Amino acid sequence: MGVTAAQRTWTIGCTFTGWRTALMCHGTGADGGICYTECRFEGNEVAVHYNTNQTNFFNSVAPDNQFLRNGTAILIEGEPVDQAMGLPGCRFEGNGTDIDNRSGQPLDISQAAFQ
Repeated sequence: MGVTAAQRTWTIGCTFTGWRTALMCHGTGADGGICYTECRFEGNEVAVHYNTNQTNFFNSVAPDNQFLRNGTAILIEGEPVDQAMGLPGCRFEGNGTDIDNRSGQPLDISQAAFQ
């Protein structure tokens, strides 16, 4: 596990390579959540894993990240929230699964690139 967070956590400009799970959000309540900006996730089994029943995301936008050659880039479990999670400027390339949205979380992928 690279980073596991039950409280508000924000990674900026980080590189996560070779982890079973690079970044995991878990726990309950509005004080939880993760935000990741301008990060590079490469060669991880799971790059980002949401497993929470929190009432809202700390930051519903995860901009300008690169997801390269991961088993699963983003795994979303737990209860969905109404606000769509945005991925503007994100690039998904060579992942086994780009987004595994088991919870049915609303997503805005209109500004993400899938290659």
